[in-house]
Amino acid sequence: MNRVKVTVKTSGGDDGGDDGRSVERTYDLDVTSDKFFETHAGSLFPDAIDANEEEMKQVTRKEEQIRAQTGGSDALMNGTKDLVAAVDTLPALVEKKKMLEVHTNIFHAAFEGVTKRHIPSYSMLEQKLIDGSHVDKAEVLQLLSSTEMGTLADKMRLLMIYFLSSGASGAEMSEFENAYQQCAAVSEQPDAYMLAWKFLRKHSAFQRRASVGANLQSESGTGPDGGVNMSKFKGLAQGFLAQAAASFKNFLPENKKLHVTRVTDAICEMKPNTEDESFLYLDPKIKANGDVPRQRSPFREVMVFMIGGGNYNEYQNLLAYAKGQQPPRSIWYGCTELLNPEAFLHQLGSIGT
Repeated sequence: MNRVKVTVKTSGGDDGGDDGRSVERTYDLDVTSDKFFETHAGSLFPDAIDANEEEMKQVTRKEEQIRAQTGGSDALMNGTKDLVAAVDTLPALVEKKKMLEVHTNIFHAAFEGVTKRHIPSYSMLEQKLIDGSHVDKAEVLQLLSSTEMGTLADKMRLLMIYFLSSGASGAEMSEFENAYQQCAAVSEQPDAYMLAWKFLRKHSAFQRRASVGANLQSESGTGPDGGVNMSKFKGLAQGFLAQAAASFKNFLPENKKLHVTRVTDAICEMKPNTEDESFLYLDPKIKANGDVPRQRSPFREVMVFMIGGGNYNEYQNLLAYAKGQQPPRSIWYGCTELLNPEAFLHQLGSIGT
């Protein structure tokens, strides 16, 4: 069960409110009863929206067909059998439409949230940094210093990604840190995430190991915009996304293998000169002083466990990888605890104290 609280705008006659009145609603999403959620819980944002719009169109067409069958003299001419069959399907159709409208409201709320926080601007810069592309320093400073663009967590995420992937000098990072602190100083949490930041800077060895941009491999190739999938998003320029298509042009990167997925793939396939060579191979059939066999069959069943914080992004990335294998792999994902981004920052701060 997943409880979601969103703010939606009511229309005339909805909850007795006036047009445009904002109300808070709570939805309980359950994969056992919500087929749409079961299918698209791990889908990318545009894919889920596209599926929602398509299913809503299908439901509307079926509803119109039933109304046509049950109304006027044509219904009597078609016979009671067809009439009863049409009426019997109506409750399930109404329930499905109601469920799809729930997801439409959630999409609206999510869209407004990322727009208000200027997430497309952050995502564009972060994706360029991860891909090893050039990033304008002025753009980074603008986001870090603006009190209107993004939350402090958004700014700290950008600051950390820049530090880990750009190889910036100490003086440049101090300038970015000062911009963040000036913005945080006028907020309700002037010291927010600073412990996490100091911990990361203290362990600057991370920077030398962060070969993120060079190692990331796109599942379907990258374009000149730093791996942004534009064709899919432009196709969604209908309905409530039409006005914001341009602002989201750099928001949707191609699906890429995360580090944990690349390691899993290398170990399962025994790829030479990869992460597989630095991992310990344990087999109860091999003696303590025995050699690891060079020729091993690829592993089809895998258990991945993160000692420490895990997240749904890794989980979904592993699932997508498993489904894309021929034949598909069975992968179970576990972790010490599931963390959202804010909780992860607080955890870094706790480690640093």
